[in-house]
Formats: sequence, structure tokens, C-alpha cells
Amino acid sequence: MLALSLSSLGVAIAAFYLSSKIEDDVFKAAMAFTAVGFLLLNLIIAPWLLKIVGIVILFVFSSLNRWSVKNFRL
Repeated sequence: MLALSLSSLGVAIAAFYLSSKIEDDVFKAAMAFTAVGFLLLNLIIAPWLLKIVGIVILFVFSSLNRWSVKNFRL
């Protein structure tokens, strides 16, 4: 189950990366929907520890991003 979870997480990360680098709007939307789908699949099949770590990482990055935008805006 862990291997399947990590592989779906890898596909989701790759799809998010491709959606940020692609210029075509249709392909960008398709990659974004693919990434969201695989992230939802990952949340269903992932062990609890991996779910908690993923949520903590999202909160840490969001707090760092908020802090950096607030203090370093030109």
C-alpha cells in the first residue's frame, strides 16, 4: 500500500510541475485535474502517518509563504 501511495503522490507532483510549466491552457487544465485526482487517490490509500506528514508540510509551506510575502513585499 505504501508503494502505491508513493507512486500516486509522485504522479501528482509531476502533473503539478507540468501544469505550471506548460503554456497550452487545455493541457494545463488537464494536468491540474490529473494532479488533483491522484492527490485524492493518495489521500484514500495512504497510511495515516503519510497523511499527517503531508498535511504538516502543506501548513509549514503556507506559513512560510505568508511570512515571506508579508515581510518582503516591495
